[in-house]
Amino acid sequence: MRDPQAPLKPEILELLARSEVPVIALVAPAGFCKTSIAEAYGRRFAQCVTLRASPGMTADELLGNLEQPAQCTILDAAERLDDAVWREALERLLAMRPHDGAVIVCTRREPSLFFLSDVVSPHNLLVLRRADLQLSLNEIRELVPQAAEVSEAAIHAIRYLTAGWPLPTLALIRLAARGWLCDSYSVIDPRLSDLFDWLEVNALNTLPAELRDILFRCVASRDLTTRDFDEIFPEGHTRHDLRLYRNAQRAVIGIAGEIRVQRLLALLVRTRHSATLERYARKACSEFLERGEGLRVVRALIGIGDLAGAAETLDSLPFEETHDLSGYAYPGLELEYFSGTAPPYERYPLLWLQLVPGRIHVVPAIRLAREGARIVHANGVSNERVRRWLLSTVATLFVAAGDLRSAENYASLLLEDEGAAADAPVATDLAQICIAYAHGRYREVLNRWARTRAY
Repeated sequence: MRDPQAPLKPEILELLARSEVPVIALVAPAGFCKTSIAEAYGRRFAQCVTLRASPGMTADELLGNLEQPAQCTILDAAERLDDAVWREALERLLAMRPHDGAVIVCTRREPSLFFLSDVVSPHNLLVLRRADLQLSLNEIRELVPQAAEVSEAAIHAIRYLTAGWPLPTLALIRLAARGWLCDSYSVIDPRLSDLFDWLEVNALNTLPAELRDILFRCVASRDLTTRDFDEIFPEGHTRHDLRLYRNAQRAVIGIAGEIRVQRLLALLVRTRHSATLERYARKACSEFLERGEGLRVVRALIGIGDLAGAAETLDSLPFEETHDLSGYAYPGLELEYFSGTAPPYERYPLLWLQLVPGRIHVVPAIRLAREGARIVHANGVSNERVRRWLLSTVATLFVAAGDLRSAENYASLLLEDEGAAADAPVATDLAQICIAYAHGRYREVLNRWARTRAY
């Protein structure tokens, strides 16, 4: 998927031109335009030679008859070389380099057995990684053709999916320019098959078996942390694999310690490897049950669409312990969000309630409010406490959607129950705070807020 119109960041080329260091390393996964950047920078030299590595190559085979290297030498696909060959080739290129020349290394990973700074003095080395090469939201906007009618919502959806991954970003922009990516974010589409094929070949299939196993585990159970792997893998094996996994720059450690997989890769796994993913999720559920971690069972079951199993487990947990299903803990959200369809939440009132904090960021408030209203009017909410917090949440969502009349109607149903339980006044006050704020009744907001803090 080498694109002649690869999106190059102008500031990166300016940085390279100003750096004047003899060795530059571009370290990032496929699709970050490493070779295109190196070739664009190489054009400022009178001579530029590209050496492309192949698996099993020796240093002699790679360098060939390069007795008099050009001013700029690009070592491309260095990750295909054994680390010992990689180091030898780099040392020989540096020894042959003209005093005003440059060596550029393009690689998808850093070597495991040595550091680049072991071969090159740090002050002579510039390393640019994925975070440096990814596109910002403004840069994505600039890539959109002027004649194309691409909405701001679609641009944000592209950024959300790709996190600035240049070539996938360009592919989705082209789909959006043709009207194939609309404001509903319905990107689960056969026309994405070429992009998914590229991701499969250049990202998923390049992972060693151990890291592929980690990837599937992390997508199946989004709240897995490095601590979980201490029980999954033998001692000493885990940390090495996780270090390699993070170095591959396809995952990061999130704010709650969980391992976050790049969204496009997660979407690829969910759409093309659903059977394998379910197997991993079921295995994780068994492990969580053995450890008495019911909430994590709920999260894993949601991720594979088993809402009935998730709701059954959730209903068995104490109400106070069922609040944390938001954000990263809801891996199935990508499919709901990007396919534009919603599961039958009305069958599972408590599950719907606990997922609102995670869904509010990507599902319109009016849609959530109407879903909640249907659940309230259904006959299946037998738990008065659940019904009370449903009413409070629905009223709040209608305020967020700008429908104050509906918000007041549902908040009035709360007033009928106000003395029913200890938390009833809190549920009422929280809904009334939102309504009062929307009407500009700030003194009432402060009074009710002070009262809720006293409960």
